[in-house]
Amino acid sequence: MNKIQSINPFNNELNAEFDLLTENEILEKINIANDSFKKWKLVANSDKKKLFIRLSELLLEKQEELAKLDVIEM
Repeated sequence: MNKIQSINPFNNELNAEFDLLTENEILEKINIANDSFKKWKLVANSDKKKLFIRLSELLLEKQEELAKLDVIEM
């Protein structure tokens, strides 16, 4: 099976390796995303607001770790 490699551009070390998805796996993921979107549309805006506030808190808490990951993926 073919793979996608994530290479650190600074030192050319392999970060990770991922199997390519088959067409059926891709279609399955698209269907799951579509089903999730239909459910998300039914969530009250006040609940969405709470979730996004929590997301922003988590992103701020993890910003250094996320920045490091971002750098090695560039």
